[in-house]
Amino acid sequence: IYRSIGRGSILLAISIWVLPSVSFAQQYYDPGLLQKTVDRKPVEFTSPGVRAGSFKLNTGAELAWEDNDNIFYLSKNPVGDNIIHGRPWLNLNSDWNRHALNISAFADFAWYNSWDSQDYTDWVVNVDGRIDVKRGSAFNYKASYMNLHEDRSNPDSRSNVEPTTYSFSGFDVDYTHTFNR
Repeated sequence: IYRSIGRGSILLAISIWVLPSVSFAQQYYDPGLLQKTVDRKPVEFTSPGVRAGSFKLNTGAELAWEDNDNIFYLSKNPVGDNIIHGRPWLNLNSDWNRHALNISAFADFAWYNSWDSQDYTDWVVNVDGRIDVKRGSAFNYKASYMNLHEDRSNPDSRSNVEPTTYSFSGFDVDYTHTFNR
């Protein structure tokens, strides 16, 4: 069969069979994908943390560079700048048999190269945990405080010379009980 069909015919048949799957494959594009940081790392690459008594401390920092061609989001005469981000973070987690206490903190320092008036510092502190009452019953709590800024692309942003900052705090308590398995 190979001699009667010929080498060219076999290559043509293979390319006709393979090409449609390649040429009609859809590209997946998420415009926000590049703006997200890596939240989960493979277990092999995560830091084991430092033991601090009955707590486990994990710390880290990110350094990022951003090139924004329109920092003021103007429709005419856009102004661009380079921005350096420093993002330190820490997590302190208890390792108790009963009860739990977790503290986390995160900050984003943004330094503009040419427009120092646009520099900002965002930071967040969270405290959460659990108070065990008896087997299957617990109080859960969470408290947060955030000091953030509004991006200029936000339609509700006041068009000031400096970024608009705001703070947010919250507290949550609930009780859970498992009646059976």
